[in-house]
Amino acid sequence: EVRVAENSSLAGANVLNTEMCRGLGVIVLALRTKDGEIYFNPGPDQRVSAGDFLIAVGDSHKLKRLESLAGV
Repeated sequence: EVRVAENSSLAGANVLNTEMCRGLGVIVLALRTKDGEIYFNPGPDQRVSAGDFLIAVGDSHKLKRLESLAGV
């Protein structure tokens, strides 16, 4: 689970249009919004906002890169 920071390049992006799905090699299983809503298997139009949490799986090095993109 990775929190998206205010200054993250992921904030405001669509899930499937972000680097995490294009080239990073992690799978986003769910998106938990800052309001507590959970979207399992988020679709291509699901927008990521600052304060949201991405629930992802993948190689530990790739997940570290996701954390970096998210502003952790």
